[in-house]
Amino acid sequence: MLVAIGGPRGWSDTKDHWRNRLARRLDMNARRVRAILSNNEKVSLTADEYIRIEARFRALDERLQDDLRALSAEDRDAPFGEVRAGREANQGVGRQGPGGPQARLQADRR
Repeated sequence: MLVAIGGPRGWSDTKDHWRNRLARRLDMNARRVRAILSNNEKVSLTADEYIRIEARFRALDERLQDDLRALSAEDRDAPFGEVRAGREANQGVGRQGPGGPQARLQADRR
């Protein structure tokens, strides 16, 4: 639950930065969050802390479920060909997309 609430840790995030972000989202002291996440410290959660963590997790889960339902509704409303074309267009983006290493290899062979 805590990892989901804290969010993804970017390549430039330090452990301290991520723990501080988690502490802000939980309205807790950064030192307390560090103790909870530590394997070396014995910590007991209070009932208030557990309820706060669970409430944030449920709110996050509800928001994600709402977003998923909205995306599904968009797919249902769009014609099948448009959905498929959009997904295929998104697959070409990235490392293997236009200008990626694979495209450069094929251009060199021509």
